Amino acid sequence: MDNQANVRRFCPEDYVRVSEIDRECFEYSYSGDAFRTLMASRGYVTPVKGQVQGFVLADFSKPQIEIQILGVAKGRRRAGHGRNLLRFFQSLVEGDSSEYNQIHLKCDENNDDAIRFYSDIGFKRTALIHQAYMEFHPPRNAIVWSYKPCATPAG
Repeated sequence: MDNQANVRRFCPEDYVRVSEIDRECFEYSYSGDAFRTLMASRGYVTPVKGQVQGFVLADFSKPQIEIQILGVAKGRRRAGHGRNLLRFFQSLVEGDSSEYNQIHLKCDENNDDAIRFYSDIGFKRTALIHQAYMEFHPPRNAIVWSYKPCATPAG
């Protein structure tokens, strides 16, 4: 597992690679100037030797962070890149001085790999949104996941 990747803010030079990963990961992917603008303001990537392996689009609305998209290149899955990205965001909500107290995200209820991954990394199922993905026929449901850091015992 080559999880030595760092997480950094998205740069304009990352756009082509992030778009490729987005198309690999999702049946309905983002594209064009709107996606470029969103990534420029709220995007994070995990590069290895200068090559982006995964990305996150996040919304920071105090006191929570919402992960809107997480994608990892097909040939680089199960190598720790998604875990590194989520650990980065988990570190932002941990600690007494954090401005954020939880992370939310959602995934298709039929995406067994994502369900296993989010559960393994400490996220808890908090809700089911019926017909969340209306672009599919029939519409698909989404599981809402939440991560809240463990309370530190008083001592």
